Amino acid sequence: MNEKPYSKVGNTYYPKPKNVETSEGEVNGNRWRAWKDVGKAYFEYDAGHFATKMNTVEITESDFGLLKLGKLTDKDLINKYG
Repeated sequence: MNEKPYSKVGNTYYPKPKNVETSEGEVNGNRWRAWKDVGKAYFEYDAGHFATKMNTVEITESDFGLLKLGKLTDKDLINKYG
C-alpha cells in the first residue's frame, strides 16, 4: 500500500506532519530545520504562510542538543527566539 502524504476527512485534505529527521549536525522537521556550523547552531523556520518567509536565528548549542534528543520542539524554539 502506498502511504499518502495527506489525510482525507470528508472532502478536505490535510497534510500529514513530516517525521523529524536527525543526522550528526542537522535536524529537519516539517517546515523547519536546525544545524550546527563552525561552533554555532542555527534554527530556520517558516514564519510566513506555506514556506514563503523563512527566518533564521542563532540558537545555543545546548538548545540544539535538546532539539536533537526530542526534549525541545520547534514551537519551543520559536517562542524563545522568534
